[in-house]
Amino acid sequence: MTGYKIIDVRDLANFTIDCLDQHISGTFNTVTPTGSYSMGELLADSQAVAASKVAPVWVDEAFVAAAEANTTTQNWGMFPIRHPRSGDAAAASSVS
Repeated sequence: MTGYKIIDVRDLANFTIDCLDQHISGTFNTVTPTGSYSMGELLADSQAVAASKVAPVWVDEAFVAAAEANTTTQNWGMFPIRHPRSGDAAAASSVS
């Protein structure tokens, strides 16, 4: 699976406040490095925190493309955050 970029909002808030207090400006990438965190790890961590058992169902790009192309149903929100491996949106989440 492709990596996901995450940050704990508390860490981001502390970073932002520190920058304001110290008059630091600029452009910062404050998320995890590309490829360092997978959807599988996110689900496992979420399951551990929630003390819940889940059974993810992994699907391939062809399945997602077919579901998104289905004009007879509303598929918005059907899939979790994802990073397409090809196509126009392939690089959409490569930079935060």
